[in-house]
Amino acid sequence: MASIAVRLVLACGLVFSAGQPLCAGALAIAANTSDPAPRAAWQAAIAQFQRENPDINVRLSVYDHESYKKAIRQWLTGGAPDVVFWFVGQRMREFAARDLLEDVSSLYTDAVRAELHKGAVDLVSLAGRQYGVPYAYYQVGLYFRRDLMKGTGAPVPQTWNDLLAACDKLKAGGLEPFAIGSKDLWPTAAWFDYLNL
Repeated sequence: MASIAVRLVLACGLVFSAGQPLCAGALAIAANTSDPAPRAAWQAAIAQFQRENPDINVRLSVYDHESYKKAIRQWLTGGAPDVVFWFVGQRMREFAARDLLEDVSSLYTDAVRAELHKGAVDLVSLAGRQYGVPYAYYQVGLYFRRDLMKGTGAPVPQTWNDLLAACDKLKAGGLEPFAIGSKDLWPTAAWFDYLNL
């Protein structure tokens, strides 16, 4: 999936933000990939793309996550980069519904669709059209310490009722059942979404 995403994201003519297609000259990419590993991967992909397409100068601008979330709204309404990184699902659909993202459905050939999970394509789609290219995923979940569960006699949860029973046992043992770091607000929202699911 990653190789397809790199080919699609860096393909000549791909413009995610509203603007004119670009086939030569400069390609401006704004990203929130400030963590070292994803940033290095994208820099390597861009270097390869530039070797294969020397007439296109790619400029990657990387921002920290919180600054990026604020800036993208301004970019998309005026002076947008050619390619932006953004969240799939409802967040992407909000921009696509306001015509702030380009329709890139033509990139989704039968061969490309065969390599991507249908759920991944659905997450970059609105009304049957695609407005982005999935390139990664991450897992959000609840983790527990078996030693604390065992020490309080809390059952290892397999169902919602098991989870509630474990919480009661942990509380009775003087332990807070849940803890979450919320320096950034998005983990708290993600945690709630997964509980909701």
